[in-house]
Amino acid sequence: MSKARKVTYLAASRSQMTVFKAGWVVLPAKKGDKINKFYNVFKDVTVMDRSEIDEYVDPSQEDDSSSSRKRPLPDDENDHGGAAKKPNHSTTQQQQQQRQGLPNGKGNVSKVKTLHRGITGDQRKIAIIVPFRDEHTIQKRSQHLKQFIPYMITYMKRAQCPFHIFIIEQSSDKRKFNRGKLLNAGYHIAKQRKCSAFIFHDVDLLPNDELLNHYRCDGKDFEKVPDHIARIWTRYSGNKDYIGGVTAFSGSCFERLNGFPNNFWGWGGEDDEVRNRLGAVKQHFSSPKSGSLKDLENMTIQEKVTLLRKQNTDRQGSDNTWKCMVKNEVLKSHAKTWRENGLYHTGKDSKRVETKLYSRFKEDVHPSGLASKITVELTKNNDRWDTVTSWKDL
Repeated sequence: MSKARKVTYLAASRSQMTVFKAGWVVLPAKKGDKINKFYNVFKDVTVMDRSEIDEYVDPSQEDDSSSSRKRPLPDDENDHGGAAKKPNHSTTQQQQQQRQGLPNGKGNVSKVKTLHRGITGDQRKIAIIVPFRDEHTIQKRSQHLKQFIPYMITYMKRAQCPFHIFIIEQSSDKRKFNRGKLLNAGYHIAKQRKCSAFIFHDVDLLPNDELLNHYRCDGKDFEKVPDHIARIWTRYSGNKDYIGGVTAFSGSCFERLNGFPNNFWGWGGEDDEVRNRLGAVKQHFSSPKSGSLKDLENMTIQEKVTLLRKQNTDRQGSDNTWKCMVKNEVLKSHAKTWRENGLYHTGKDSKRVETKLYSRFKEDVHPSGLASKITVELTKNNDRWDTVTSWKDL
């Protein structure tokens, strides 16, 4: 990329050019770019290494030709407290093509790069994995996501550790939401991208600064002891068996459980099964002593239950548009099935093989390069729970 003698601001907004803490400059690619509804950022952007930009023009000055009105880029040492280490960004051609896709498939990203101030070579790369679907307007999931991504990018930058946010979206497959299988799919993708710590995170929860250390996943016992960050969440803090919301695992811990179950179609049950798996391998977990999570859904447990009941498909409540109505029956099969129902199963010659969790996926990369929305087509599990959703059918 040739050096840019000036960068012209193209429209009026609070921040047309953003100088990231990492030292990268993001600006609109061309005049007339519109705000993207999903990310609430520019749809088409160019990402440049600040070392390739000599100076920029202050948009408040009308006369671009006046050299006295040009502003040098801030000095790295003064602006960010020290020199940054530049990582190796070598990628395959296929990876580069994948990173070019922004929402609606009309991206124009050149050199999506990630750099973190103060990162050392032995730090874990954190994957924040978020199951997602915007199928029911009343749930306001798209609104939650618009808040979640910019908040968490800023939050994790303060943690000063390598990270990537994976929004794992279930395709329009005419099946109920499967949180557990989506999280397994997200783990599989993040593991392939060299992540070694995995925070499974609901889209409607935002952590405060007191929890920042928990998001670094660098505690002395983290490799062996998962961290239930959402234990601090007031909605379920009274339930000693609750283990949902936000939970952090090392790869070894998560694989020891065989991940989440794949056969809970509908809300509820997958977290209960994870608790059973923790018990099966005699695994305890840690949790924060202080801190809080902002609940974007802003509901009490009773309000949540009332809303869920309204989604019943008949007066008997035999089935529900959102909930897994055969949860208890699926949980009863835990002891016999958990080693085969998750990340791995037993294949030919009694060898453990990876379970095929999805048939294909489409990836849209956030302009920062720090988040991706990945829409996956989940596979069937080929068990009775693929089709049995009502207790009337048992």
